[in-house]
Amino acid sequence: MEQWATVVERGVTLEVSNNGHIRIPARTHTYKRIRNGNEQVVTRTRKPQQYAPQPHHTGYSEVGLHINGERARFMVHRLVAMAFVPGYEKGLCVNNINGIKTETEPRTLSGLALRVTLSTLGRQVL
Repeated sequence: MEQWATVVERGVTLEVSNNGHIRIPARTHTYKRIRNGNEQVVTRTRKPQQYAPQPHHTGYSEVGLHINGERARFMVHRLVAMAFVPGYEKGLCVNNINGIKTETEPRTLSGLALRVTLSTLGRQVL
């Protein structure tokens, strides 16, 4: 069964599922406008928007959004780790345990320090 959790990243509230689906929750926007000399208060409610992940050049999946006119990209495996991997802390590298970069299930992700991640890849750590 799909579970959803809320994650706030770079000032954006996203809903993340344990299957790697990403959506922006329903939101309400209130603003004033002047039409024919009369000021009106308008409230708009937007439906939740689900985003399809796209492949990143590193092999992981990413989601691209436009925030205040600028494009922001979020790595799907990192968002899933923030929401569902116990012990995840900001600044840790998210690693796929089985090596399949497109798999975003929480049981296949782990948060590791950069030094540990580099040593597991066989790179020399200075």
